[in-house]
Amino acid sequence: MASCHFGRGRVKITDIIDMSADIILNKKVGVQVKKGELLFTLHTNKDDVESIIKNIKEAFIIQDEPFIESELMKIENQTKRKLYI
Repeated sequence: MASCHFGRGRVKITDIIDMSADIILNKKVGVQVKKGELLFTLHTNKDDVESIIKNIKEAFIIQDEPFIESELMKIENQTKRKLYI
């Protein structure tokens, strides 16, 4: 849903999609990150950038313990691989 807030998606059918809006995720799930590393790059023409960034940051979970892939994620990843091969 974050994409709707920065112009890349629609909440209502009448909302206009901004084709220049985008988010680039610079890190993959489970990758170790260090303080200060760039997690994402946001391209938007919206004025409320701070609230958009806050919304996107809330989607990230950063923890001290190593990442353990759940069974659901394993199934999803296997499905995606099959679709792209």
